[in-house]
Amino acid sequence: FPEGANYGRENLIVAVLGSHATLSNESITMIQKFINPSIKAVFYGLEWRWCNLLQMCDHGDEKLGQIFKQQEMDPHNWPWDRLYAEIESIWNTDQYLKHAELLLCTEPVIGCLMIKKLALREGRVLPLLGYMGVALLQGVPPTEVHRFWELFQELVIDDPHGSVILSSNNLILSEQMYYQTGIRVPVVRAHGLYTGVSYAPLRPSQVLLWRAPLYVYEPLGCALDRFIERTPEYPLRFEAMGDGISMSYSEIVQFRATVLIPWDHQLMTFCELYSMGVPLFMPSANWMYRFIYQ
Repeated sequence: FPEGANYGRENLIVAVLGSHATLSNESITMIQKFINPSIKAVFYGLEWRWCNLLQMCDHGDEKLGQIFKQQEMDPHNWPWDRLYAEIESIWNTDQYLKHAELLLCTEPVIGCLMIKKLALREGRVLPLLGYMGVALLQGVPPTEVHRFWELFQELVIDDPHGSVILSSNNLILSEQMYYQTGIRVPVVRAHGLYTGVSYAPLRPSQVLLWRAPLYVYEPLGCALDRFIERTPEYPLRFEAMGDGISMSYSEIVQFRATVLIPWDHQLMTFCELYSMGVPLFMPSANWMYRFIYQ
């Protein structure tokens, strides 16, 4: 990073780019807790609902998040030049993004690299600190992957300023990045310290069934309901957190335990629950492998 830069000062502006709210929150929390809690973070790529849920209310241009969402739904309709032009338009009009002194990147990486390229075009080296939670090629136009690797080579591998530092929140992604790039990035485990709460089982007879985008989720919830109907003397009751249902962390820690069915090899939800000290019921290893890689 630039020599003499003072990243601990209070008026430092950090642009946090990522469409995954808790991954973004994890990365900026690390910086604020270990460097300076008053560092100003402006979030790009998030939906506004996270303002109420996680108090992540300093948002930049909403259009950036909309672009990432549309691009994910229909990647073939977002070729490289269109994606770059849209991000360039936001760069030219959003003052926080244009004058940020540090770019904290989670995902998609392509958006971060394009912003860094725009800064470089104006003669400014914008330091990029990456905290990866998804694959490098997330959000890359399918027919122009070669252009991503060319940009990655230019801005990361051949960077004469050493202004890019990458890390991963899990070992599998770290190994994948090593296979793709030859770069060994450190694994920095997530802790979910931003929740600010600990296990407090004020609902000793209730177990939370955490939502999961898996076929098995609905049948399991149904089976548990039928089980309770047939065994009214059973001391526990299950409450499903279905789609559209949100709970604060202070509510979650009140349940006796949580049932979590993983749908990916690294879940921020697991890190949060584990760090809060919530007892977890999870499938056996054999079941989990089948869910994650189905």
